[in-house]
Amino acid sequence: MFSLKSDSPEKTLELGKFIGKKLPPGSIVLLSGNLGAGKTLLIAGILAGLGVKRTVKSPTFNLVHTYSLESFNINHFDIYRIAPEEFFDLGFEEYFTDTDINLLEWGEKIEQSLKEEYLKISIKNLSLHEREIKIESSGSKYLALMEALKKWS
Repeated sequence: MFSLKSDSPEKTLELGKFIGKKLPPGSIVLLSGNLGAGKTLLIAGILAGLGVKRTVKSPTFNLVHTYSLESFNINHFDIYRIAPEEFFDLGFEEYFTDTDINLLEWGEKIEQSLKEEYLKISIKNLSLHEREIKIESSGSKYLALMEALKKWS
């Protein structure tokens, strides 16, 4: 597990950019934290690190926004408003390919049902501007990223 404290939105964004540059193809990233913790901000950084230049908004009512890059897609989910079984009933697991990257806000809702390896990022508000960010990996797919994070901090 990797843990750090972010004392500004800028640091959270920079962490996201670093993660985005290191994510392997086919990544699944689960983000958890209360409302306003910074999940969408961290995802904006991840998308920037992957090369997305568009403004990022949470897909709260659309459930998923897809960003198409040259050789893969990035799917940004917000599953706050659906039950865990609905995620699979709607066929969203079909987005989980060997190349596409999937970022799931409120991803802890489906964590128990995942068969694939995934990265889990938990964000906790410590104060108005300070956040504790914990990153855990399930499986060996993210070992290089976890090692790089230790050197980054």
